[in-house]
Amino acid sequence: LAGSRIPMLPEREFRSLAERLGKTIVFVTHDVAEAFALARRIGLFRDGRLVELETPDAFRRSSDPEARAFLRAGVVLTNDD
Repeated sequence: LAGSRIPMLPEREFRSLAERLGKTIVFVTHDVAEAFALARRIGLFRDGRLVELETPDAFRRSSDPEARAFLRAGVVLTNDD
């Protein structure tokens, strides 16, 4: 349905599901906080091509202008916060 959101599993349940299934789950979002809460790796696509694939910590240090814009689009807490 247009505009509807899928109810989110809590982070712990999401990770547990992936581990129980023994599968990689590709989760697509434009929500910065959601990406950093769920991801072990974050991918950045540009023109339909994967241009960056990093851990959340490495992604925070990216020099890529679009990665920096993605980070500025939302509030991302670090372990230091």
